[in-house]
Amino acid sequence: MARRSLVDRSPDTVERTLRAMVETIRFINNPENKTVVIRSLMRALRLQKVEDAEAGYEMMKILYDRRIYANVDGLRNVIRILGRSSEQIRKLKVEDIVDDRIVKKLEKEGLF
Repeated sequence: MARRSLVDRSPDTVERTLRAMVETIRFINNPENKTVVIRSLMRALRLQKVEDAEAGYEMMKILYDRRIYANVDGLRNVIRILGRSSEQIRKLKVEDIVDDRIVKKLEKEGLF
């Protein structure tokens, strides 16, 4: 998620960030990189047991999807729930807050 002003002001930065995210997810999900990812998890999270890092790796494979489109239904649900206590949030429309033009461009390029 990013502010629309950032996307409008610095689309190249946003595109490079999204491209890096997709490439990182691709790296994580590539079985050939499992050992490197597990070592990285152990080091970054200061894990003592390989089993803990392996469990984290398996969870990452489930959670990280290369298709990085916004979850419109999920956002609608958030607006519905938070809108119970805020009229300002209740007025929001997902279509007005989601800008997927850069993601569509990356998909068209075949990045995912």
